Formats: sequence, C-alpha cells, structure tokens
Amino acid sequence: MYRQLNGDETKGFGSLSISLQDFKDQKKHEEWADFIIGDQGNQPTAQLYFMIQYLWSRVQYLEQAQLEWANYIQSTIEEKNGFIQDLDLLRLPFQGVKKQQMQI
Repeated sequence: MYRQLNGDETKGFGSLSISLQDFKDQKKHEEWADFIIGDQGNQPTAQLYFMIQYLWSRVQYLEQAQLEWANYIQSTIEEKNGFIQDLDLLRLPFQGVKKQQMQI
C-alpha cells in the first residue's frame, strides 16, 4: 500500500500478502485486512476492506456459473411443484368449488 507525498513521491505504509489458493473457486470474496502503521506496536491502526475475485479460467468459471444456475432453476421448479401439491391438498375439502389454473 502506498500513499502520495508532495507530488509524484510515494512512500509505502503497509503490505498485504494473499495466497491465490484461497481464491481458486473463482468466486467473489470479501476480506478485511489489519494494518499496523508506524511505530504503534502490534495493535492494528487501520483496516482495509476489499472485494477480490481471481478468474484463472473463464471457461471453467462460466461452466460453474451455468451449473449453479441450472441447479437453482431445478430447485425452484421442485419448490413450485411442492406448493402446487400443497394447494391441491388444501382444496380437497372444497371439491365442489371450481379450480383455478395459475400460469407461471
């Protein structure tokens, strides 16, 4: 991390090391990092919040996203079908009432 001093001059005031192994899933990660600035001992004097995503294979990333959406769609369809079955059970005592169709 650097800060600007008097024009173009920069001075480092902290560093951060991140292992790329932590991001091999290619998903977005939100992280907090503690900084010790100056001679303040071992107590953090600042915190840095950052969001990071490391894409090392666009093909694999998009295939994983497609699979996750397919799973989400399938579970949503199953949930909808469960609701329809529950509604059918609730309508059993009222079989004389006209059944309305819902289109989704």
